[in-house]
Amino acid sequence: MIDYKYHVTSLVAVFLALGVGILIGSMALGQEFIGEQQEALINRLEGDFQQLRIQNGLTRSELVAANNKIKEYEEICRKMMPAIIKDKLQNYRVVVIETGNGCSLENILGPLETAGAEVEAVISVLSDFSLANVSTLNYYPENTKDGNVLNMLGEAIIFGDEKGVIDDLAKRKLVKFSGSTGRFIDAVILAGGSKTDMAEQAKWLDLGLTEYFLQNNVNVIGVEPSSAGFSYMSFYRSKPIATIDNIDSIPGQISLVYSVLGEKGHFGIKETSETLMPELW
Repeated sequence: MIDYKYHVTSLVAVFLALGVGILIGSMALGQEFIGEQQEALINRLEGDFQQLRIQNGLTRSELVAANNKIKEYEEICRKMMPAIIKDKLQNYRVVVIETGNGCSLENILGPLETAGAEVEAVISVLSDFSLANVSTLNYYPENTKDGNVLNMLGEAIIFGDEKGVIDDLAKRKLVKFSGSTGRFIDAVILAGGSKTDMAEQAKWLDLGLTEYFLQNNVNVIGVEPSSAGFSYMSFYRSKPIATIDNIDSIPGQISLVYSVLGEKGHFGIKETSETLMPELW
């Protein structure tokens, strides 16, 4: 394969050499000789540029063809997915917690619905829900070791919000909430990944919630889109949970359903993944 950057750099160097050569040559040689050499060099450079244009055109054509082929495969997968996951999650109850700002909930809720899961609640953590802001909220400290808001939130999700923690967080515009809590749940899905670096938030929020749910024997799955500007996968992988780094794709959504069923692994396309998908059969 041709290195176009090197090729263009070489041509620029030739142009510079041509300019210097013309300047020096004009002092020592006749104008007729200089004109002949100049014309020959220009003709060669024009030929090189024409070749580069042709090669670049071929590369673009190949890229368009490859993208079209990818779209064809995606359409095939999209049509096959319902047959693969339909009713797989009947009688499964899940809660979705959106912790980052880079994930579309539709990529999670759509396949869960197709698979027949009951989505008990959807909680979106808003931008003001940070350690600095919530550390001053001492919810019922007599009932917890340190008044930890994350533990209180986890408790409200699993056992019911009798203390009004979720309602209060919603009133303070720290979270958005829909659904209900208090019934047995099979899995919690953390929708992470962000547009900018949110490492401290991921370590505090996502790992804090993960730890609480694992202590209470709830299956946790960490997901993010392949397009996430800042990945949470390295944080999720530090805990014994399933991870999916391409939830915005059909393979990622199939992986989600099987992870709720109990499949363990790190699925997706990024360096932090181990395999594209779980074994389906």
